[in-house]
Amino acid sequence: MIIVISPLTILSNEVTHVNDMFANKLDLFHFRKYDLEDESVMKYLDKINPTHMTKVVLHSHKHLAKEFGIERLHFNTEGRMHRGSNPFNERYTFSTSAHQIDEFNNLDEKWS
Repeated sequence: MIIVISPLTILSNEVTHVNDMFANKLDLFHFRKYDLEDESVMKYLDKINPTHMTKVVLHSHKHLAKEFGIERLHFNTEGRMHRGSNPFNERYTFSTSAHQIDEFNNLDEKWS
């Protein structure tokens, strides 16, 4: 499986490269742009080939997922601990990061 994690800032021609990677068998693209405003995120996501939106994983701006047909959401450790209070249902695939083997071993089946 090939997974790419975006830089925190937008790079020159980044979306073009993302589309090229999807065309060349990229499995998942983790979108990590925490400091962008919604308008900038929407402009970025609008440039991604719509056939690949199911391969985009949102780390932030999760409220835009439904609008763009994104089915994958990533939660950091803190977000995972508070996931019970978020508005997202089980129709999404949830991923998370784990930094210790015990943390990983204690994840339940909801986490991909």
